[in-house]
Amino acid sequence: MKFTTMAICKECGNATYDYLLLCRNCFRNLIQTINTLRPSDVHDLTDIFPSYIIETMDDFLQKDLNEALNCIAFELWTATVLMCSRILESSLKIHLNHDLKCEKDFSSIGECITALDAYYPPEFTDHLNKLRELRNDAMHGEKRFSSESAIVIWHRVFIVIAWIYNNI
Repeated sequence: MKFTTMAICKECGNATYDYLLLCRNCFRNLIQTINTLRPSDVHDLTDIFPSYIIETMDDFLQKDLNEALNCIAFELWTATVLMCSRILESSLKIHLNHDLKCEKDFSSIGECITALDAYYPPEFTDHLNKLRELRNDAMHGEKRFSSESAIVIWHRVFIVIAWIYNNI
């Protein structure tokens, strides 16, 4: 692990580990906020993530996150799932290469998830595999997504993004 010292939570000022932007309570609050968001409540990324998390994201990811929000705004549900899948894959690649210092060039989301098996419990990678399977259904035209399904997937992917970007 990469921690032993303490830092200050960016949200409330309480102590947290030096590799986290938010303490446990503030992170739970962020997850609760994401879980209860309705598409009509979201106009840009600042309606979801605090600015200090957005600032740690590269421009490419920010643009993809905004495109996912546009897909939702235009009620393009399958496109929402596809954009969320793209966001998930690129975020996992960044997490593996930048945060976990893996030097491999990952060519697919499946390779990313397999590599994460060495770092995280099976429950986490099982969750990622379920999201990957939904991506495959959307990509290969095997499924059209309803608004409810797309919004659940959107919430789950944005929670994974929040988790990755809270762990600096």
